[in-house]
Amino acid sequence: EAQKDKEEASKNADRVEENIGDLNKERAGLQTYLDQLNSELLQTSGELAGIEDLISQKETALVEMQEELETAKEKEADQYIAMKKRIKFMYEKGDSAYMELFFHAQSFADFLNKTEYVEKMSQYDRDMLEEYMNIQETIRINEQSIVDERVALGALQEQALEKQSEV
Repeated sequence: EAQKDKEEASKNADRVEENIGDLNKERAGLQTYLDQLNSELLQTSGELAGIEDLISQKETALVEMQEELETAKEKEADQYIAMKKRIKFMYEKGDSAYMELFFHAQSFADFLNKTEYVEKMSQYDRDMLEEYMNIQETIRINEQSIVDERVALGALQEQALEKQSEV
């Protein structure tokens, strides 16, 4: 009977040792899984920090673009007023102002100087019109860029929220 008890105790000890081995294997597997989760957590946290930095940069760029847009709109308004005055003058005086200028020339050299002056005025008017059109195009592009940046910023913020919930 003692021999039987001894064999039974030996079998129990073997089973316990086998259970301990299984538990050690399970613990090692869980430790590996925990290490993997910690690694993923660090990677996700790094990605989240990167996204937050990108959001901050985009917000700063958005503020700068908004300021540039305001400056361009102010410049456009100033140019519009100047062009309006110039067109009003040209409409009121018409070609007679130029003719009067030419008829008051005291010499041929003076006539050529006045011709050059009229030519420079015309070129200035064309340049101002072109600049005004360029400013309008810049405003249109900047407004579209701001809209695009806001959309991108919203997407980044959603991505950041997803990463936060993932963490």
